[in-house]
Amino acid sequence: MRRTSVDLSATGPKSEDGTSVWKIAPPAAPLTLDRLVLRTARLVLDRRYRLLTRGDDGKEVVLATGALAQDLRRRFPTAIDFPATRVEALEREVADGDDAPIAIARIEAPLVLPSLLVVAPAGSYTLLAGNPDAELPRYEIEGARELLRDLGRVVAQADAGRDNPQWTGTPGGSARRRAWLQQLAVWGAIVLAVAVQGFVTLRLVRQGD
Repeated sequence: MRRTSVDLSATGPKSEDGTSVWKIAPPAAPLTLDRLVLRTARLVLDRRYRLLTRGDDGKEVVLATGALAQDLRRRFPTAIDFPATRVEALEREVADGDDAPIAIARIEAPLVLPSLLVVAPAGSYTLLAGNPDAELPRYEIEGARELLRDLGRVVAQADAGRDNPQWTGTPGGSARRRAWLQQLAVWGAIVLAVAVQGFVTLRLVRQGD
């Protein structure tokens, strides 16, 4: 496994009652993160913080709490460690008291890059990803997994990813499409019922006149 580091974007802060909140977003989501490295524009002596994410139900999940503090003699970035968690976005709450909110210069996160073993003759290949309806393929060569790992290998050079112009599926998969169609059918039925009720009411009023 190789490790790299990616920059995260931070928006804010939004301050209220002595607490500032930063919204932190990874370059792609979701990502599995276990550490943030903060570089501040000025020295931080002692600020209590909470690092949060949101569950599928929208409720907050606390990933880490503690104090942001830097050594006056050595100004190193501040690291926040937490259990490896797959996140869409993060929030960082800082208790500022009567001080001005911390100015963030940069936020980084280390990532573990997975390795992909491809058993194929040398050549150029296209790796497709992002189809939520795709099923896990099954090949007989999977039974020789341990043998293949001991064979000689070469490192492949990957080009930059891009959208597939031949993709004709539904973004989010057929499950999202079915949910959208069901919602459309419900609203259509409601609109039709209101229209019929209005028409019947109008006829009854005219007959009364």
